[in-house]
Amino acid sequence: MIKKIILIILTLISIIGCSTVIIASGGSKKVKSIEEEIKKQEQEKIRIRNEKNKPVRYQYRLTERGKILIVPQTILFDENSDVVDMNKYETTINYVSSLMNNPKIISMMIEGHIGHNESPVLKSLVYQANRTNNVLYLYNYPTQDRVDLSEIRAKNVENYIQANVEPIYLSKIKILSLQDLIAPYFDESKNRRVEFIIMENEDDIQKYLRYIDKAFNELYSK
Repeated sequence: MIKKIILIILTLISIIGCSTVIIASGGSKKVKSIEEEIKKQEQEKIRIRNEKNKPVRYQYRLTERGKILIVPQTILFDENSDVVDMNKYETTINYVSSLMNNPKIISMMIEGHIGHNESPVLKSLVYQANRTNNVLYLYNYPTQDRVDLSEIRAKNVENYIQANVEPIYLSKIKILSLQDLIAPYFDESKNRRVEFIIMENEDDIQKYLRYIDKAFNELYSK
């Protein structure tokens, strides 16, 4: 009788021991699975962060005044208007904004242009030109209540871009009002535009300044 009891006890201990091993083994696999999932999530976060910080590639058209950025769609304006149609040009704004963290670009000039048949200076009751250090002026304002249309166009585009750019890169962005100084298109609607000049080194900057200075001198020597 005692032997039977001992045998039953040993059998129960054996069964309990096997169950414990099975449970422990199953729990270990579950913990390992959770750890692997967390590791995958962390790797994905790192990948996304690296992809976000990766400089965006860009192309430009080389001209006498420098490197004109090739954009998804050239930003054009209605006649005598400074309104940026974001339904049309949001992709371009986002693209240009994404370039500002590219270390190859040390500066970018946003040029505002108008057509030959537009009024270069408009009367404005609601808009006062913000004369900041990042604006280059070629034209004087007749009165304080009048504004340069080409400047407002460049400024409005700059505002949209600045909203998408980290503060550390804002100093790269400059604007220049050129009115109809550079209006090469027969189709006037194409002259009512904003263009982006990319500068990758000091030579690019000097080339651009020399061109603008020459154009300025030729304009006022007529």
